Amino acid sequence: MEPLQIAFRLLDPKVSVFETMGIAGLLNLGANAVCLWPLTPCRHGDIDMASTWEWSRNDLYEGLYVLVAAGGVSLFAVG
Repeated sequence: MEPLQIAFRLLDPKVSVFETMGIAGLLNLGANAVCLWPLTPCRHGDIDMASTWEWSRNDLYEGLYVLVAAGGVSLFAVG
């Protein structure tokens, strides 16, 4: 199914809607911040809790990167 989606996107390119990206990024960032906050005291604990904290921190960064991408789409979108 994925090759068909790639072919469709190549034949019908569209610029992403930066508002939708921004809302998704903010929701992602907020949800991951809520999850990361109670895990912070456990970040130096056992290996399972420390790795859970690391994954949650990386997800928080992902939300920030989505916001940066939305800003880039907003800044450079043509049309």
